[in-house]
Amino acid sequence: MVDLCKIKELLVEIRRLEQRLRSQMQISLNESLALCCLSKQNYAPGDLARQLELSSSRISRVLNALEGNGFVTRKLSHGDRRMLELEITKKGRDKLEQLKSVGYIFSKILEEAS
Repeated sequence: MVDLCKIKELLVEIRRLEQRLRSQMQISLNESLALCCLSKQNYAPGDLARQLELSSSRISRVLNALEGNGFVTRKLSHGDRRMLELEITKKGRDKLEQLKSVGYIFSKILEEAS
């Protein structure tokens, strides 16, 4: 059986994490998750949206913010020059390293909630 009280606690902690990311790191949770995905491989915008389960309009806002901060670049795909591919920059990888401290704190919270 699903423990709804545990789910509620997790949702509260995720909201707190989002607030901490915004106030301390000047980045949203969705932007952080996108950087994490892009650190492993390049994605087309639509593929990244599906990976993160975000709408097309939401992923556009996320990518515009990441690109505006210099964390990602959009380039033509090597396989199909008609398609765009997203690539994390050095600045984006550096930001991801900074985010690990916040992620560590969150993983401790998850352990306590389980």
